[in-house]
Amino acid sequence: MIISYEAPTTITSGTFAALSTTYGTASSPTSFTVGGANMMSGILVTAPTGFEVSQISDSGYANTTTVGAAGTIPATTVYVRLAATAAVSGNYNSQNIVLSSSDAIPVNVPTAASGNSVSPAALTISADYQSKTYGTEQASIVTGSNDFSTSGLRNNETVGTVTLNYAPGGLLATDEPLSTSTIIPSNAAGGTFTPSNYTIEYMAGMLTVVWPPSVSYATWADTNGLTEAAAADANQDGVPNGIAYFMGETGRITPPSFVLNVEGRYTIAWENGGNIPSSAYGSRFFVETSSDLVTWTVVASNTDASNTGLSNTAARVSYTLPPGAGKTFVRLKVIAD
Repeated sequence: MIISYEAPTTITSGTFAALSTTYGTASSPTSFTVGGANMMSGILVTAPTGFEVSQISDSGYANTTTVGAAGTIPATTVYVRLAATAAVSGNYNSQNIVLSSSDAIPVNVPTAASGNSVSPAALTISADYQSKTYGTEQASIVTGSNDFSTSGLRNNETVGTVTLNYAPGGLLATDEPLSTSTIIPSNAAGGTFTPSNYTIEYMAGMLTVVWPPSVSYATWADTNGLTEAAAADANQDGVPNGIAYFMGETGRITPPSFVLNVEGRYTIAWENGGNIPSSAYGSRFFVETSSDLVTWTVVASNTDASNTGLSNTAARVSYTLPPGAGKTFVRLKVIAD
């Protein structure tokens, strides 16, 4: 009796094209064919780190795929691509795709010798708009803050911490004027993201110094012997009680002034005697405009620091009318909390 045995043989063909993509997005695929004779089992195709394989060009990608079964395996196309999770720092040239099967000699199929690459994705990290109460102190640099937002993270990744620089070289002291300061974010770290996979753009935020809300209108009015509502004018000086509360004054005062310059910029001032009223407690003010004295629109306020129409210095607010604005009425509205 003559016994013969033919070893399983894996057969491949095809040349890989170079692959490139941006981090977080899978590349377009390249392909090769694989088949076999006298196979004891299917051919397991295992991709190297950063690659993934499938027998369908536009779906089903994974680290491995099994082609055929025992017996003869006809030539089958296997698609290869750079995965969305492939890191920017990886080496993807001349990496071996391994073909293995029972009793068959493993076969290495190298990727393109050059040109395989992953580019960084764009990531924007923005400092949130914040406020600091007048009369309080705040450190100039805060590390590990959560007061930021991100745009552009891939693969469901997260950023753990961002350093926020409020005032280089010192503290925002207790007597910091009522104004705005830039918040500079930097040094994103932690979380699940890898900084080298991204080109990071940092966007500044704004810190607004606001009046202390520690004394309510009711307490202020009672302390100063005022029984009328905030809308009343107890001393007949043309300034409602609520505005006087906001300005921290009780005697006869000069009403807030409105000045329009030639560029269409309104300056609204509520300072009294050129001094910032350190006893002012009113925490909410709004600059509103109208074309008919019926419908009013908020164009700036100290409750919305993202409003770019607001430029607040000491006890003044400036607002620039938009180009082409017609007849416009402007008013200062205070909510006496």
